[in-house]
Amino acid sequence: MGKGLEALELIFTLFVLIVVVLIVIRMFITKMSLGGIEKPIANIQDSYNFDSAKATCNDFCSKYESDCSDIQAAVKFCLHKVSIDIDGNRITGEKGHYNVVDQMPRCEDSIYCFDIDTECTCGSQRLDAKTCLTVLCDYYKNYQGVNSRVAMDMVKNGIYWGGCESDMDVWKSKIQDFTPIDLSQNGSGDWMKPNYWYECAGYTSPDCDSIAASIPAHCK
Repeated sequence: MGKGLEALELIFTLFVLIVVVLIVIRMFITKMSLGGIEKPIANIQDSYNFDSAKATCNDFCSKYESDCSDIQAAVKFCLHKVSIDIDGNRITGEKGHYNVVDQMPRCEDSIYCFDIDTECTCGSQRLDAKTCLTVLCDYYKNYQGVNSRVAMDMVKNGIYWGGCESDMDVWKSKIQDFTPIDLSQNGSGDWMKPNYWYECAGYTSPDCDSIAASIPAHCK
């Protein structure tokens, strides 16, 4: 019995050691994915899970393109957040993760169909970040019957620039060969941040009637 118990204890000990090693390996991989992004992505199409995300967005777009008057189809396209991996760890849509995509800083948890399917067009209107803001404002005001301020609040509940690091010095230390773009053009360090697309499209406006006036000068 003593030898049998010793053998069981040895097996149990080995099992525990294996579990501990696997946990340590997992922690190491996670730490590396958070702390050592290798390099920027030149094209968003190179992102992991892009094809699946694009197929989903194409479905939404097709409904809009088949009937330009179907504002609900446009709304669904604009609000749909895709789940892709841009930092190279093959885990999609992670909050707090980020990378430079197409020369722009982006948070992984806030990428939308208008980033993936950039040619979704019906008539003269192409659905991008800016036109989606107009579509959503019109929809909430005219179809939901809310005022301009409430409409913008509803837009912001559906579309956000992301929940990732905004200190570009941190980005410089973690992304290979990355130098942030100086929006001031005079070396003052007014860096392009991951909220750049969001503010330049007008989403920081306090209401749907003040969009143009709310866009920063460096976007124009």
